[in-house]
Amino acid sequence: DLPNVRTVTFAEHEGAFMMGVAAALSCGCQRLGFVGGQEDARTRRYEAGFVAGAQHVVANIPVDVRYVGSESDPLALASPDTARDLALEMYSNGAGAVFTVAGGSDAGVVAAAVATGKWVLAVGPDVRSGLDEDAAARLLTSMVTRVDLAVYQAARDYLDGEFTGGDVV
Repeated sequence: DLPNVRTVTFAEHEGAFMMGVAAALSCGCQRLGFVGGQEDARTRRYEAGFVAGAQHVVANIPVDVRYVGSESDPLALASPDTARDLALEMYSNGAGAVFTVAGGSDAGVVAAAVATGKWVLAVGPDVRSGLDEDAAARLLTSMVTRVDLAVYQAARDYLDGEFTGGDVV
């Protein structure tokens, strides 16, 4: 409630919905997967959006959902081996694509996609540039939240004398 403080919240579920649409339209599969890092409210929003998007395209398509760790587990975002094992299980159970929202654990899901020749979807700025050629070939698409634009807009509003505090979604 301070006039000089702006809180920016991203609607993760909306971008994740589009990731579900992309996966369901592109992979031609009958099952998808979702690997989250920490099982917290924010990651649950990604999960809900992804499932809703996939099922918007293919009614009742099964989406296997697994988390690397609990909300209080600091290693959940830094356990690529665990994430790889979760994704390998999903791929072996028929998932044609897995959406990973697991921070540093994402690398394990990418490795599983490379090993199985299946698709992976990810979250983050310019994900493809950090991947080797084999991994980049397995990345179906990635979601970007554009924090840079939110910061730019706040600065621009301040410079233009139009800055307002409060919550922005």
